[in-house]
Amino acid sequence: MFEKLTLVSALLGGFAFTFLGAMLSNNDNKKLISVLVMISALTATLFFLCTLGWALVGKTSYEDLSEFGKTKHSYLFSLFVLGILLFNVLLAMSGWMRSRKLGMVTTAFGVFAFISLMFLFKGSLV
Repeated sequence: MFEKLTLVSALLGGFAFTFLGAMLSNNDNKKLISVLVMISALTATLFFLCTLGWALVGKTSYEDLSEFGKTKHSYLFSLFVLGILLFNVLLAMSGWMRSRKLGMVTTAFGVFAFISLMFLFKGSLV
């Protein structure tokens, strides 16, 4: 279980770092770019922490973890969910850099993804 969470958080963290690099190389001096840089940096940091945390847990199953290990996993999972939600915000806001019309479309996709994520994570927060 932890290997899969490590892989997914590393993959999403890589996307967030790539998005951060793209925003830092953008020469526009818009406030939106600064906001996207901050969100992508926070998102990449959250996924980085999750990747390291779950990699340190190793191949232990959830049932074999100590109480401290279960608490650590719950904390990491909360960071993971926050990272996914912030990543969704990045995707939703990205269209606004190009045009108002594209911004409305990407925001609509973001709202749809947010609602879907709420149903997906409902009852599964450990």
